[in-house]
Parts: sequence; C-alpha cells; structure tokens
Amino acid sequence: MHRRTPFPAASLAALTVPLLTACASTGSEGAVGGPTDLVLATLFVNASAEYDAACRTVYAAATSSLEAKMASRGAGARPAAVVLDVDETVLDNSPYEVRLIHEGTGYPTGWDEWCNEAAAELVPGVGDFIARARALGVEVFFVTNRKAHLEAGTAENLRRRGVLEERDVDVVLMRGEVPEWTSDKTTRREHVERTHDIVLLGGDNVGDFLAFEAEEPSNAERAREIAARGDRWGVDWFMLPNPMYGGWDEAAIGYDYGADAAELRRRRVDGLDAMR
Repeated sequence: MHRRTPFPAASLAALTVPLLTACASTGSEGAVGGPTDLVLATLFVNASAEYDAACRTVYAAATSSLEAKMASRGAGARPAAVVLDVDETVLDNSPYEVRLIHEGTGYPTGWDEWCNEAAAELVPGVGDFIARARALGVEVFFVTNRKAHLEAGTAENLRRRGVLEERDVDVVLMRGEVPEWTSDKTTRREHVERTHDIVLLGGDNVGDFLAFEAEEPSNAERAREIAARGDRWGVDWFMLPNPMYGGWDEAAIGYDYGADAAELRRRRVDGLDAMR
C-alpha cells in the first residue's frame, strides 16, 4: 500500500452523498468523477464478487509462480522469501472505509483505533497463498507503511487470521521501526535481502515493488516505470486491485488533498484519457 495522505473530512463528506440519490440521477450527480466515486470504489472492494474473484486470480497465479520458482532452486540456495504489503494485500480495510463514508470523515480519523482493533479480515486468496509458501519452506515478510506504533495491533490482526506465526524472527517490518525505514520500502526490502533471496513481491501499489526517482511522479511517469518492468509482472511481482486509494489518486490530484471537493473532482476528471 502506498502511504496514505490525509483526506479532509469536508471533501469526503461532499463525495459521499447518499448512493441511491446519485444513482437515480442522470445529471451531473451521476457523472464520472461525481460524488459517488468513493462509495463505488469501496462498494467494489467491500461487497462485490468481482473483487473476490480478482484477488483469488492474482493469488492463484502467484502460487503457481512460486511453486515453479522453488522447484528450480538448487540445494545450496539461500533461504527464499516472499515480501507482502499488508493493507489491501493481506488485510482488507474496506470496513474502515465504510466507517469514513457513514461518518462523513476521512483518513486518518479513526485509523489507529481500527488497526488496534485487529479486526480486519484477509484479502481473498492470501491465506491459502501464505500457507502454501510456508509449506514450500519460504519465509513470509510483511512490509507495511503502517507506522511503528501500530505494530502490536497489526501483528495481532495477522495472528488472529492465521498468517503470522509465533517466531523469533521479526517478519512484520513497519515504517519508522528504525530511522531509515521510511515510506520508501527499498530499505526494508534490502533488510530482507541480507539473509534471504526475495523470490516474489505482492502489493496493491507500485511503491510496494519499486521506488521512483521523482518524489511526486505523475501517472504518466508511473505508467512508464511499470511498462519498463513488463517481464516481472505476473512472474516475480503480483499486483492486487485497490480502487479506494493509492499513488494513482495522489498523482491525479497533484499530491494535494488540501483542495476543496470540487477542485479534487475537477483534477480527477482532467486526469481521464478519453482516447485510451
């Protein structure tokens, strides 16, 4: 998951008018970029069979790839590791997004409390994938941009869902756990690589796989970086769907969630490509 940027409560409230009203309208209320955007994105993750199927598809492909990789490794190879993001890759936080919609508030309101509830369910397919990885002798590391003070709640949530073992090795690597572990996950991947060969990465945002040279890359720059690594997707790197938030939205609005709701909507609509 890409680091989350605070979303003003007033802007969120403006985007979350009652869904039935918006759906019944044939005017601007129901237009692309209109006030149903966040509701529809959250509804897709929270309630649709299509989201379930998409995640299971990704993890089935990841399992097949991992099995092939492990079958081809020599006897003298270093220990193998899988690195997974947490939010919307292992844990499904759509109930938290639902709370924001119902309350008319925005991130980070209630985020720490949600994490410490340790109540998130697993993303479809990930439990079986992690079980298979461990059966193949692969260590699973969780590299998350949740802040370090949320480690206990995060670990408890992972334990409750049966994907975190009681082990001596620390496999839950939080942002800020040590000073050099910033929102850029490169240093944490390098930490894992000191002792393991990373054979597979899973995430819901490009930053879970690579770091950009630009501090605030445009969506065009993000797309070029993805295309340049076309041989890795579906082989070493596996992307989960997340329409609720992410770097793609930050880029679309110019990394400025401080704008009012109308301006945010205008920037998102301007970011659409009618010729694609």
